[in-house]
Order: sequence, then structure tokens, then C-alpha cells
Amino acid sequence: MGITLTFEITLESDYHVGAGHGLGAGVDSALLRDRDGVPVLRGTMLAGLLRDALWRLIQTEPLRERYALCAKSNPKIQTPDYCGQASAEQSPVVCPICRIFGSPRQRKHWHITSARPEKLAQIGGDRLWQVGETGALLTRRARVSPRTRRAEDQKLFSQEEGDGQLRFRFSVESTQFSDGALDEAALLVAAARNVRELGRSRRRGRGECIVHLIEPTDLAGIARAPNQSLQDGLLDRFKNRWLDTPISSAQTHFQTYTLPVSLQNDARVRLQILARIEEPVLIAERAEAGNQFETISHISGSTLRGALAQIAAAQFDLRDETVYRDFQNIFLRGEVNFPALLPAFGWSGEYIVPTIPAPLNLMTCKTYPALSNARTKHPLVPVWDDAQPHTCQAPKCDAPLAPLKDFVMVRDFSADKVTTYKPAVRTEMHIEVEPQRGRVRAGALFGYAALDAGQYLMGELTCASESAWLRLQTLTGIGEGTAFPIRLGKATRRGYGRVTLMLKRLTSEPNQFVLAEQPIEQRIANTPPNVVMLTLLTDAIIYDEWGRASQSFQKAWLARELNLDAPSVELGAHFAATRNVDGFNDQVGLPRWRDLALQAGSSVALQFRALPDWEQLRRAESAGIGLRRNEGFGQIVFNHPVYAECHGLTTTLDLGELDLASEASTHPLKQSVKYEREWQKLLDALRLQTYLRPKNKMDEHACANFAALAAWLYAQRETALDNVIVEIKRLGKPSSALVQAIGEDEHGSRDKKTYWEKSEGAEARDKIIKLIERLHAQAVKYPPPARGLTMLAEQIAAQVAEARRV
Repeated sequence: MGITLTFEITLESDYHVGAGHGLGAGVDSALLRDRDGVPVLRGTMLAGLLRDALWRLIQTEPLRERYALCAKSNPKIQTPDYCGQASAEQSPVVCPICRIFGSPRQRKHWHITSARPEKLAQIGGDRLWQVGETGALLTRRARVSPRTRRAEDQKLFSQEEGDGQLRFRFSVESTQFSDGALDEAALLVAAARNVRELGRSRRRGRGECIVHLIEPTDLAGIARAPNQSLQDGLLDRFKNRWLDTPISSAQTHFQTYTLPVSLQNDARVRLQILARIEEPVLIAERAEAGNQFETISHISGSTLRGALAQIAAAQFDLRDETVYRDFQNIFLRGEVNFPALLPAFGWSGEYIVPTIPAPLNLMTCKTYPALSNARTKHPLVPVWDDAQPHTCQAPKCDAPLAPLKDFVMVRDFSADKVTTYKPAVRTEMHIEVEPQRGRVRAGALFGYAALDAGQYLMGELTCASESAWLRLQTLTGIGEGTAFPIRLGKATRRGYGRVTLMLKRLTSEPNQFVLAEQPIEQRIANTPPNVVMLTLLTDAIIYDEWGRASQSFQKAWLARELNLDAPSVELGAHFAATRNVDGFNDQVGLPRWRDLALQAGSSVALQFRALPDWEQLRRAESAGIGLRRNEGFGQIVFNHPVYAECHGLTTTLDLGELDLASEASTHPLKQSVKYEREWQKLLDALRLQTYLRPKNKMDEHACANFAALAAWLYAQRETALDNVIVEIKRLGKPSSALVQAIGEDEHGSRDKKTYWEKSEGAEARDKIIKLIERLHAQAVKYPPPARGLTMLAEQIAAQVAEARRV
């Protein structure tokens, strides 16, 4: 049981949170959006806002004397940088900055999610919101010289600004539930209430906002009045626990571990994992290179195992002998094999298609790949032996062959056309802001290249027994058939790494989850006699007896790993690549040993004198090869159907609860853009230029009347449309209020007709009246009356300005 606080950000003005890039020549700074086009506020920015608000809160008189204890909370202190660094003993009091946001000595346990608009918490599968149109507008600005007070030459720039009507929601979550965690929750609520603006140009009227706690959030243990809101209750706790009575460091509270019931049935348990990325996932491919972190194209088994182990370590006390023994058996001693989650292609919004890394011996024409739309058929060539030609055999083509890249979909390829898939990767830039100045620190710019949200992955979890599966459920809270949120990768506490898992038990006994429709006998029957193609589905770590990492396929270690008779097998064509496998031990804070692994997709043709029995090959597929198999390394497959172009294979998986059913298309802002587009077409049909420029000459009298009408319509945009229509019908006549005040007899009548009573003016006035009446009659279809009148006034003013320029 933990604590979840859901906050809502109410904008008071338009805002700009840049994506770190532009949009061609039209926009210099684009708005940060998710994969479906919906604007998003990344958790890194929200964490910075809360940290800055808490820092400013500590600088107030009641808190500064008690809690400004280190350089992070007090600008006048040079050392220590964090609480607890000056002495070997843990200080009884820790400043709120170190307590909430962590330090080298105290790890933070609060997770801050990214913020999306209300009713759009789940990311959609398609891009439904358009740049510069839905929930945003394009603006242009110029830099003004402070010396001349005029716009500088060539300093015009454009940016996309978010709509001030958007309401964002985000959550702050903790796995702890105790008095100390409730005190920290009260501190977070007080910091959130201290946030007043966000994004760029916040000192110049942009990004004004109010952050408040949503009332449906409920917490036990908060003392409050009968009709008092939870937010007020937490603020009262902040006053009592932080202002009135100084509090000490928080104590960690663990759950009671209940040993699972031992089962008689200890059969092997296989579970299929479907994963949906909710927030960008960054699993660094290697150590930091400069200022850029790049992700690998899948979720490694080491990362999945570490994320689940972290959940277990946060909930249970590992100093307990029973907990520690079960923890070691599950996560360290191989009772559970955690798979690498490979990308999967979303199909028709309801199904996904598995993929595998493209085998290196699956060659295609370098000039006209098999997946291209070339008229001439260029075949896909599986290389079984060295005697095969090394050039394309298509008619009139002698181009060299090249291996496929990325991933290959595991489904029937129609018309001999291979379908490859590459996961979408997004790059986001981040900066560091100095709390004292509130400005960006010089040189502190870095980027994340992460797997984009809204994508799917899949793998197969294997437990040695039913008891092992029950112990894993008890330690982590994971289960079958229900969505399970998990955080993995880098920056998991700042809006990255949130993934939803769904586990489904596999009752049959296929060889691999991607090969469920073809048993090994059928796969081997589709290949040359006594030849078996071994392909690595994940990286494999192989060491010889001298402790040297293997960088290619060798007969000696293959026979040992596959339990084969070495004289009965020979190696045919083989293709191998290697990569470094880096890691980081989060417990001790040091890098792990670097391994050299054979890369996924490496393949070798095994030529047998006589094929071994199917059961022996099936056991080799199930067990894998090499080291660290419980972390997803060394997963192999024999004669994958991709070599036979997957004929007869229709592997698709139902998404179920993981379907991306977004409401982005029905959101009021999306609908308003659609209706405004239709309303704009009606405004363009007015053709006001025919009244402003009769016979290709400007009519200044008409322009003056239309300009006055535009200003009046803009002033009346909040008035009821009935009253607006009545007043427009009286154009050219005195105001009805004035006539009523003076009296009709005293007012009299005028003989001279005004512009609106003449033929051209009356015709234009009648068209405008009919348009407003249409807006009034179809209020549901068209934009709100205020927006409709504003667009009408802007249209008239634009036509007047155009007429005067001619």
C-alpha cells in the first residue's frame, strides 16, 4: 500500500514548454507533445517546479532556521552539498529538499509522472491532434534592442504556444505508507500550492497557473474536519508537523512477509508478457557519451528483473532471513527467468504482431531491398552455406546483398514482401535551472533518446515451479490477467519509464511465444536436409575455459552449450556481431562488470550427419545458451519461420485491456478545432472584399463602417446572440436605448440614408445577420458564441486591412 497524490494544473494564460526542436521553416520552437500529438508536461519539468517551489518555501522565515541545513536548501552554505555528507553519522534532521528529492545518502521514493490534459490520461495510438492547431496556436515575436527600444534585424522567431484552456493532471506516487510519508505528502502539497507559473517566459505573462490537489484522492490517517477537503487537511498537517513541531528523519516501514503455501504441483510455469509504454523509456545503451543518453531498442531482461527486485526491496525488509532467502532464489539464483521484451507492432488498434531481431544471414538486394515497392521482384535470400552467390539474382540486377536491419514481423508475408519494424524513438532536451537565479545553468544541456510512448513489447516469463511463481507474486504484487504498472530504465522518478504489464499463463507447450503455430518438426522440415539454422533472439554471453568472450560461432562451445556430439556437426555459413553489455548496480552505486556479447540476430547454419531428435533441440531452445540466462540473455531458436517467409503463420495477439482507446478525437478542444474550421469556411464565403473594393477601388467610407462593426462585434462577444442580432438589424439607426430614453416623438426621423441602409451595406448586413442566426441555431455544431463572434470580427478586420493595403 502506498500513497498517490493526483494534482491538477489550471492554466491562467497560454504557456510554452519547448520540445527542443522546431518544425521546419514555419516554427522555431515546437510544443512538447506525446506520440498522439497531445501536449504533455514531462515529469522532469514538474519535478523541477516542485523542487523550486519547495526551495522558495524553505527560504521563508519559519522554515529557514530549522531546515536550511545544506547547500541545496540554503544558498549561504558552501558545504556540505547534501545533508549527512559532513559526518559519518546520519543526522537526525534532514532538510526537505534532500528528504523529498533525494541525496547521495538518502534515496528518494517519490515518483512524479508526466502531466497530460484531463480525460486524456491514456496515450492514443494515432496522431489525432495537429501541430499549431489543436490545443495550441502559432505566434511570432521579435527581440527588442534594450538600447534603441526597437526590433533588431533578423531577430524574428516563431513558437507554438499551448492553449490556456488546457487542464493538466499528474500524480506523485510513493510505495511507502507511514506517518513520515504522510508528512512528506503534506510538504509536497504545500510546495504545489506555491507554484505560480511554468514553462518559458513565465516572468512575462506566460504560463500562469494554479496547482491543486484533486479531491477524489483519498488518504487514511489524515485528521480533518467533517467537511474539510483533503488538500486543506494536508496543509493543516504541514502547519502542525513542519511549522509548529520540528520533525526528524523519516523511518522506512516494511510490509509483513507471508510465506506462500507450498504446492504439490511444481510444474514449470510459462507466462506471456504484453507491455505497453506509458511514458518514454530510456535504457541507456552504454555509459553517458557527452551530453546524450541513447536507448536500446528493447527492454532487456536485466532491466525488467531489476525493476521487479526494486519493488520487492521497497516493500519487504531484506534483513529478514526468510525474505532474503526467497529474494535470492527468485532474482539471483535462477528460479525465475526474466525475458527481454522485444518490440511488437500494433495492428488495427486491437491486435499486435510479434517481431524478432532481423537475422544477419537473411540477405536482400542492397539497391532494391525486398521490402521496397520496386516493380522488379528482388527476392529475400537466406544464406545457408558459403557456396551461395553473394549478389542479387533478380533479372538485370547484380547488386551486392546486404542484411536486413531492425526487426522483422512474425506473420505471413504476402507477395513475398518482408515487413520490417523499427520502434519509434523520441529525443527530448533537458536543462538544469539554478534555484537562486531561476535561470538555466551555462552548459547544462543534455538529451534523452528514449523509446516513445504508445508502443508495445512482449516476452515470455518462465518460473521453475508453481511455488516460485507464487513467491514472485508475493514479493512484487504482480499477477495474472490484470494490468500491473512498473517503472524501469533511467529517470523513472521524473516522468520516464512507466510501463503497464499484462501477464497471461500459457497452458500449451510451444517452443517459443513467437512460434506458437509451428512446432519444431514443421520448422525443420521446411529447410534443406540435415541443416538447422540457429538464430539468437537476444544477446548471448559466451566464455571459453580461459575466461575469454567468444566473438563468433565456434564448434567447440556450440556443441557444449547445445549438448551435441561434436564430430556429428559442422558449421556452415555464419554471421555474427558483438556489442558491449554495460550495467549499473543500483544497490552499491557502482558500474557492473562489462560483458562482450554476441548480438541478437547472429546466425549460424548447423550441418548434421544425422539430425538429433526433436526433444533434444526443444530442450536447447527452452534452456538457451551462455551466461545470465535468467536476465534474458542467450535465447535461441532453430529454423525460425522467417526463413520460409512465415507462410501459413498468422501470429497476432489480442491486446485486451492494453488497447490504446484514447479520447483525443472526442476531446472538446479537438472538436472545437473541427467546428472552427467549418465556421471559417462560412466566414470566407462572405466575400466582404466585394463591398470594400467596388470596381477594384478602395471605398474608404465602407472600410470605416466595417472597421467600426468589427470593433463592436468583438466588444459584444460575451453578449447573448439574440441581443446581438437585434442590434445589428438596427445598423444605421440610433440605438434602441437612446430612442427609448429620448422618446420616439422627440427623436423624429432622418431623411438621409446611412451606409447600412443603402443597397450594398444592407446586403452585407443581411449576410452577417444570417450567419449569426446560423451560429445561434446550431450552437452544438459550431464554436461557442463568444469564439464565433471573435472569429467574425477578426475576419472583418482582416478584410478591411487588406482592402486598405491595395
